[in-house]
Amino acid sequence: MYGSAATGTMVLIHTLAKNLYYGGVRRLELGELYFDVSLLLWCGALVYLTANGLCSAYVPMLMVAFPLTTKLLLAKEFKLRGEERIDG
Repeated sequence: MYGSAATGTMVLIHTLAKNLYYGGVRRLELGELYFDVSLLLWCGALVYLTANGLCSAYVPMLMVAFPLTTKLLLAKEFKLRGEERIDG
């Protein structure tokens, strides 16, 4: 019951933000922007928990470390594939 309401709210907020504020932005740039903002929020939680000495700081650390590592490792691969598509 609460999950469907939360999902609907998130979809509504993202749709409104995309249509009202980011109308001229391409989808790829918008996806990267959402990714970066979510990482920023998790980093804020990580800094807060770490500064207060709470041991549960590993949860936001996992939410930051793995997606960021994946993005950094795959960025070169995606860039090379994009250049092949442009050249080919």
